[in-house]
Amino acid sequence: MGAVYLARDRNAFDRPCVIKEMLDYYDHNDLQAKTRAEARFTEEGRTLAALSHPGIPKIYAFFEEDGRHFIVMEYILGENLEKNVTHADEAGRTVAKEPISEEEILGYAIQACHILEYLADQPRPVVHQDVKPANLIRERVVGDVRLVDFGTARTRYRPTGALPGYAASSVYGTMGYAAPEQCRGEPVPRSDVYSLAATVYHLLTDDDPRDHPGQFPKLGALRPDLRSALEQALRPDPADRSTAKQLREHLEAITTPQRVVGAFTFPGGEAIRSVSAIPAMCDKHWQAACEYLYNGDFERWLRDLNRLDLVEVARTTCQRFRNRNLGLEAFLRRLDAGLPYPRLEVSPLRLDLGRVGRDGDITQTLSLRNTSRGYLKAKMRTATPWLHVQPQTVGLRANSAAATVSVAIRAHELPLFGHHQGTVEIRAGRAARVSIPVTVQVSLPRELWRLAVRAWRGALPGAAFGFRSSTRRLVRLARRLGTWGWRHPRALVYSHLALGLGGCLFWWLATQARDAASYVLIGLLGPLAVAAVAGVIVVVIILSIGTAAGALKGVWRTFWK
Repeated sequence: MGAVYLARDRNAFDRPCVIKEMLDYYDHNDLQAKTRAEARFTEEGRTLAALSHPGIPKIYAFFEEDGRHFIVMEYILGENLEKNVTHADEAGRTVAKEPISEEEILGYAIQACHILEYLADQPRPVVHQDVKPANLIRERVVGDVRLVDFGTARTRYRPTGALPGYAASSVYGTMGYAAPEQCRGEPVPRSDVYSLAATVYHLLTDDDPRDHPGQFPKLGALRPDLRSALEQALRPDPADRSTAKQLREHLEAITTPQRVVGAFTFPGGEAIRSVSAIPAMCDKHWQAACEYLYNGDFERWLRDLNRLDLVEVARTTCQRFRNRNLGLEAFLRRLDAGLPYPRLEVSPLRLDLGRVGRDGDITQTLSLRNTSRGYLKAKMRTATPWLHVQPQTVGLRANSAAATVSVAIRAHELPLFGHHQGTVEIRAGRAARVSIPVTVQVSLPRELWRLAVRAWRGALPGAAFGFRSSTRRLVRLARRLGTWGWRHPRALVYSHLALGLGGCLFWWLATQARDAASYVLIGLLGPLAVAAVAGVIVVVIILSIGTAAGALKGVWRTFWK
């Protein structure tokens, strides 16, 4: 988009200067494209002219000549920070990095934060959009860092799978250093903070973020307080990301010599010297951190650091929360409002019990796990009367064993017909809200069998004593009926005659049917006739058995005794 020349200003005693010329990178036949390019180049000159900061190059002139546009800027004598990372030269050859100390890198980062603070505080905030090692020049004489190349860097990026959700489009900046919202064409001042944090990561680890945009695999190898400061500046959501001022304060707390009491040691000998590193270390040593908070260790350390505001936060948190895990989570969120919320994972996400009988409770289980960080308190509830959940409250720490929740279906409360669906709702504060659908259907055959068995037991004397006892009583009743039939032989004869007449009548009706009305009549009376015949058969069998038993009993008494 532009060509840059080193020149001498003959009107200022041959002072070295830089002349940037806008090239014809647009389609000459597209008048709108030409107008936009000229407006963008003019806007860069206007932006630089309105800025006055030691870390930003001064603009000397802006002019047009023979249809070409030019900006004359201050020449900064020095080398950019790209030489301090492994990089490729103009011929494409890999050049080894020149080592630089961590203290120097953090010093340059703090100076760059001052520049970004200045840009963000403008009446119309300025977003550089291309902060990277190649655009940070270390002045050769003074040694300060200067931010160059305002508004001209633009690359066309077609996604290769590194960052999901990015469409092929024209964006400003360099992939790997550019923030996610910047890649969507929505840059904000905190986008430059992301780019600066990616630059610091590159300088500290020599791991080029352009090789894996959006991922920083070697971040865990850095010291805890420095890792925490960069993690907060590299968050995908700009609302949760550090500002330039916050990043500078974090880095200054790391680089500024602390008093002996300024270090706080966690289990394993890991020590921190800045407040910004507390959340990361507490997530790593959660149980110990709960003790430190409620035993007053954090409070004493913060008082030594003269952070009286946080001393009060620690005290009120301990008074408010009896649950130490909830108290520590609330304390960390007061330290860092952009801290990611714990993430709830529930398995399975649906319960389908199919067809069941209404003869007892049916129990299924849900598995709950915290897959992110920190601590969350999950509460279960259901508005469905036939669903019951135990326990109704579960506490989940990150990387701990999954908690099991029992979901009981009280089948006897289910309506007989239709599919029934209920919902178990799981809430975990602002972290998550999950709804688990539960579906079930009553099996009609099983329910009819259950009702038949229940009627059988309930109709017999002494049903409360169980099925075996009821059967004995049934035999006793049949024997009494048999004895009655032996004493009243006419009843036996009449029952046999009724059985024969009923069968003959039904057979005659079936053979005489000639039209649809007759078949309908048989269809209606047939089940009643079958039921009546079945009843008569049962009575005849019982009376016959009883009569035979009575006869045998009489023979026994007459001849044997």
